[in-house]
Amino acid sequence: MDYTIFAREITQRQSVTLQAILLSALTSLLSFGLLGLSSIPVVASFGITLLIGNLFNLLGVFVYAQTQQHVA
Repeated sequence: MDYTIFAREITQRQSVTLQAILLSALTSLLSFGLLGLSSIPVVASFGITLLIGNLFNLLGVFVYAQTQQHVA
């Protein structure tokens, strides 16, 4: 979940970097989303919590990338 680090450090080929971040995030979102469907309450809570955190992390990267485009 270090998407922001990658977005911050890579200045060339930003679109390719964002595509890689998106693909990585989608696999994590799918994994934790499915974990959130567990019948065991503790496991489901863990999955939902990480799903929400990962989603906010991904949204933050795109907001950050958008602000960097306007600065450059």
